[in-house]
Amino acid sequence: MAKSKGRLTFPTDSSFVEESKRIAKKWGADAVRDCDGTTLPEHPEEIAPEVYKTYFVSRGDYDYAREHPEYLQCAALMSKRRIASGGPLDIDLLEGFMPGQFAVNEEEGMDEWQVIDRTSGQEIKEYTYRNGVVRIPHAEKGHEYTVDFFARNTWDPTHLYNYVTNGWTGEKDKDIDPIYPEAFAHMKERLRAWLKENPAVTVVRFTTFFYHFVNLWVDGKVSSYVDWHGYGFTVSPAMFRRFKKEYGYAIRLEDFIRDGSYSNHFVLPSQAISDYMDLVDRLVCGWAKELVDLVHSYGKKAFMFNGDHRIGADPHGKYFASIGLDGVIGAPSAATDTRCLGDIPSNIVAEGRFYPYFFPDTMPNEETACRTLLSTWHHIRRGMLRKPLDRMGFGGYLSLAAKFPRFCEEVEKEADEFRLIYDAIHDEKPYAPLRVGVLTHWGKERAWEINSTQILAFAEKNVHYGGVLEALAGLPIETSFLDFDEVKKGALSQIDVLLNIGDSDAFTGREHWLDPEVVEKVRSFVLDGGGFLGVGLPTSVPGGFHFFRLYDVLGVDQEQGYGLGYIHFSPLGKDDFVLADVTSPIDFGRSPDFVYPLEGTTVLAKEYAKGYSGDGCGSVKLSLHSYGKGCGAYLAGLPYSIENARLLYRLLLRLAHKEDWLLRSFSSSPKVECNYYPGGKKYFLSNLTDETLETTFYDQEGKSRSLTLSPYELRLVEE
Repeated sequence: MAKSKGRLTFPTDSSFVEESKRIAKKWGADAVRDCDGTTLPEHPEEIAPEVYKTYFVSRGDYDYAREHPEYLQCAALMSKRRIASGGPLDIDLLEGFMPGQFAVNEEEGMDEWQVIDRTSGQEIKEYTYRNGVVRIPHAEKGHEYTVDFFARNTWDPTHLYNYVTNGWTGEKDKDIDPIYPEAFAHMKERLRAWLKENPAVTVVRFTTFFYHFVNLWVDGKVSSYVDWHGYGFTVSPAMFRRFKKEYGYAIRLEDFIRDGSYSNHFVLPSQAISDYMDLVDRLVCGWAKELVDLVHSYGKKAFMFNGDHRIGADPHGKYFASIGLDGVIGAPSAATDTRCLGDIPSNIVAEGRFYPYFFPDTMPNEETACRTLLSTWHHIRRGMLRKPLDRMGFGGYLSLAAKFPRFCEEVEKEADEFRLIYDAIHDEKPYAPLRVGVLTHWGKERAWEINSTQILAFAEKNVHYGGVLEALAGLPIETSFLDFDEVKKGALSQIDVLLNIGDSDAFTGREHWLDPEVVEKVRSFVLDGGGFLGVGLPTSVPGGFHFFRLYDVLGVDQEQGYGLGYIHFSPLGKDDFVLADVTSPIDFGRSPDFVYPLEGTTVLAKEYAKGYSGDGCGSVKLSLHSYGKGCGAYLAGLPYSIENARLLYRLLLRLAHKEDWLLRSFSSSPKVECNYYPGGKKYFLSNLTDETLETTFYDQEGKSRSLTLSPYELRLVEE
């Protein structure tokens, strides 16, 4: 297959024109873009035919923000927790927040504030406010108090980071709120003027639209709290009034604060929060459509960067397609991120902005830059072989990247490999012998983002859950994301294995498992021959003797202290199919402990508390349990690794009763993954390591041959 060019966007600026032309030719770029802190050359079309220019809808409008402080966006914040020693208690509302990011909103909405005794759970009505401090005159000794309040966002969170990281000076961006009709009308006219002033621009790169995800900074480089899906920066007294008008009841600040959780996506949302999110999504997508229609009227394309002001415009949200965008740009660094971007339901261009970002802190030297580039690409590539992106790109300062010649060579190789994948399989559906459904409260709205704490990241506590998803993202498996209503409507008939992954939270479902209809549907699915895999604390709801509500399907439960007098024998068993490729101790991560087996469960792996051993001890880490015609399995956790991905694939085949399908489009070495595309009768084999590997390759008919792959080689095999 001949080498192609194009499908690559890279950054340039007005001081780096000739070198940009050289690098564009080397990398095969067909599009240039600007980024924060740079300006496009006078004639960017001389570098590449497509010209992207960043457009900020809510930020960067300095004059209007200064003239209309009443239209600045707000945040729902909770003060630091304070313990009363008796008598008056003073609480400084902005203590602990980064100076300059917020200001107390003293102009409106103070009647919405809530002072709460967290010890008794009572709201305190008697308090005073002065100069940023709330005084509770009669605070109970030994009780804990907080204040929920509206704060003005006085420094855009992304601009704050770029400003601090790059040592910028100058005016700080403030975000304008479109909930005010006058402000939104101004936004539209400002965009219209901008479109007239930028005739060379062919793609407007919205970054993003209106409301930023929640990000509370410590110093501009380190955050104290981040929620990629958080709605806490969409709030305002005006939005609260709009909510009451549409839904007929009032929403409160504490609905967002939720005792300090900020109603993050691990917490099952209340009805009020669900209604509020739906309202914001409808408004944002409606406003965004007006802007995109305006862009189209000038003959330009509209792309959205899935970051920064992304709230309300989630590409997997139910109103997103109505915006009418031409493309979405994401920033993948792993297979899950790649699938999240590539699997967007709308039929639009999916472009990945790859790493490293060309900033001094992310590529301080050539060795670090090359290591980041290659390590992220080889993870991204796994996801691309299941669903390729349409374009790739980079951001930052090209002049910084140009200082590293080896890095530029590696980008060229990566771009060529990306185009090889796209040209070969972009219109192909990959072979998938398995259909699995991942069951969460959020369903499709959090596709490929379950258990994540922020963009591209998992907390130490749940990285062993993210590893399951990362493995799935590159395996020959058709993966769908289901919510509990879909289960009740019969969605399980479309899958072979159902997965429930996480702690006792929105991702496992928590109180959803108290619904008898849900329990009946899942039990019946397994009894009739389906598979069920629980990871972590699946189907768990606090209270009652059985913590796992489907303990009978899983064949295990977690001890909560109700049954410590029972002795649970757990001798190790064997399963030659599931464990066939395991050659060293399995890494289960920092996964849950005190999981015990029930009668009839085959324990494949367990771990002991220090000082204990024997059949009557040990916490189950991996087990199988027959249930009717089907099978349940428990997995404590599985950080991503090459070996763990192969283990998961074998386990899922076992649960689906499809063990005989293993040696189809398969590599005997777990370090080489194989993907088959029936339409074109093509295979891609990818070496996941920096070693030269020998493997036995099985085609779709089960015929085998020996192959040798060089380090990280991607080989296209055509029948």
